[in-house]
Amino acid sequence: MPAVKVIVHPALADVALDATIVWAAFTLRLQHWPNGQEVRVVVLPDDHPVHRAFLHRQLGTHSYVLRQLWDALAATERRRLPVTVTDVEAMRQAVQTTPGAIGYVPVDGPKPRG
Repeated sequence: MPAVKVIVHPALADVALDATIVWAAFTLRLQHWPNGQEVRVVVLPDDHPVHRAFLHRQLGTHSYVLRQLWDALAATERRRLPVTVTDVEAMRQAVQTTPGAIGYVPVDGPKPRG
């Protein structure tokens, strides 16, 4: 399972991305960044190994649980669903060019043990 890191749009480089903020963003509870920019969540397909690693390591959940939450929030509170991209390079590009974006990519370098 690859190590994964959270990435954000360059204008958000000074935002402290602690576990609470990451959880709030990816569960669609955080709607705006401190600068007022709308949060735009970018994800990989549910069956992508990097997506699964992110959910397991960073959020401690499974894709079906998150998908159910997203669908419920979109229906009841009209939250914008995450944008799904096809691969890691598309993820990097989407986060780099979409104001307010947050996503994740594999960590370059040796894989941690465990």
